[in-house]
Amino acid sequence: MDRTTVIALIIIGLMFVAWFFWMSQQTPQPQPQTPVEQDTLAVREATGEEAQAYEDQTDTATAEILEPLEEDSLFARFDTLRVDTVRVETDKYIAQFTTRGASLVSFKFKNYNYNNGDTTMIDMVPPWTRAALKFQFPDARDSFYFDRIIFIPSKNNIRISGGNKDKLDFTANLGNQGSITVEYEFYADRYDFSTRLDFQNAAAFDLGRYYYFGWEPGLESTEKNRQDDFNSFKAYIMWDTGLEDYNKFQNGQMSQEIEGNLQWIATKTKYFFVGIVPDRAPEGVRIQGREISVNEKAGQPGMKKIGVQAEMEIHQRKSDLFDRYMIYVGPIDYSILKSYNRGFEDTVDLGWPIISSISLFILWLMQVLYGVFHNYGVVIIIFSILMKVIFYPLTSRSLKSMKKMQELQPKLKALQEKYKKEPQKMQSEIMKLWKENKVNPMSGCLLMLPQLPIFFALFTVFRNTILLRGSEFVFWMNDLSQPDQTMILPIIMAGTMFLQQKMTMQDPKQKMLVYILPIVFFFLFKGFPTGLVLYWTMFNILSVLETLLIRKPQQQRELALKTE
Repeated sequence: MDRTTVIALIIIGLMFVAWFFWMSQQTPQPQPQTPVEQDTLAVREATGEEAQAYEDQTDTATAEILEPLEEDSLFARFDTLRVDTVRVETDKYIAQFTTRGASLVSFKFKNYNYNNGDTTMIDMVPPWTRAALKFQFPDARDSFYFDRIIFIPSKNNIRISGGNKDKLDFTANLGNQGSITVEYEFYADRYDFSTRLDFQNAAAFDLGRYYYFGWEPGLESTEKNRQDDFNSFKAYIMWDTGLEDYNKFQNGQMSQEIEGNLQWIATKTKYFFVGIVPDRAPEGVRIQGREISVNEKAGQPGMKKIGVQAEMEIHQRKSDLFDRYMIYVGPIDYSILKSYNRGFEDTVDLGWPIISSISLFILWLMQVLYGVFHNYGVVIIIFSILMKVIFYPLTSRSLKSMKKMQELQPKLKALQEKYKKEPQKMQSEIMKLWKENKVNPMSGCLLMLPQLPIFFALFTVFRNTILLRGSEFVFWMNDLSQPDQTMILPIIMAGTMFLQQKMTMQDPKQKMLVYILPIVFFFLFKGFPTGLVLYWTMFNILSVLETLLIRKPQQQRELALKTE
């Protein structure tokens, strides 16, 4: 869980504890008498200082291989071949592969657009790189440059739908020294695809001890709030002992080469994820990144990248080099990630362990309700009603207890006066009085305890999952995952909170809190996702109705007693 989320949850917790404690103490209690930008199109096109800085970060080997080669070089003849692209379209995405190096150069989602003013389809291959998913042989001698090879594709384009799948082969003939085939297999209804490297007679080349394969360029921001998006950027390694994340930069740089037994590697943004799973265990992983801070005053949108590459050992005693990879490029959707049974879902931040199980339940329930109502705004309202129904017995008991406390006030004051010189005796008598009348002065706090984890879980789900991204409700609420820029909903939330407290406030000495707390909550909530503010607004409105519902029978009984 990132630092911003932790701080926000702590503040929320303290505010709720203070609020509910105050709500439970509406009548004076006797006391013993003892001494926390925009992603412009220009940046997406990789122009300006920030983009240039990233171009400087591109792999030096790639730059070198584009220099002229000697005429007798193995790769010189490839310079005479035309570089083409192959288009692959499925139900989920549109991808493009270049024949130079058989690499991925574009991967656009059909169902996800940029959420930063540029509403075009998100391209997971950043604009500052020539290609992603590159095979690199940094230790190779005799000028072996994989990115210099021009492959011959088996197809010019692919279009698949339904439950179908198809393959695309890139083949390069190295004369009497061997051949290389890079095969991709695609599935129409899935975000993953497979890659297979088949290097025939690899032993004829001095390729070195290892090669790299992975998503070297990292990912770019897709959200309007770039800094919030950047805070979620991480690299992941699934070791045999469990998942570990990496996001620490020093002086804007990240460079780590880590050895060990691992299962897969990944890089992610707030909402999107690239995971690479080799069939055989890598020797280690290389993580490289760079960041440029957001500076809105200086007009600097900032940039960030974290690239990951698996280090694969080359078995020189064997004549051929053969490796296969499963690659996931898609949204951070918990149910989709979990379906792969790889532990991908562990990259979804659902809060502390005590909160995560509640978050999972909320995530499941929200998706079930969405399947019925097809609008997450309506789902949030239905969810808030369900929560109120579930907690109604506790709320009713709490309000009745508070009413009894008010009725017992004259007796409490009498005991306080009678035993003002005997604090222990006074406390004993007060406890006895409460017990005899079956009241609990802490009922408000007891009511809060089961609701606080649910609110924390809602905060985590709405903030850290793709559930609400781009979800429209009604009127001005066009993205429930983002704060309400109009401030209309936070104002309504504060107003309903004021009304609720006005109805329950009994002690005139606490009158100022009726005005102060709604203002404090307004400034706290105005930066929260609109969906969360909508939930709390509905919570307040339902609390007002709930109070009226519980009070009505009491008022009728009191009126009946007065008329007798």
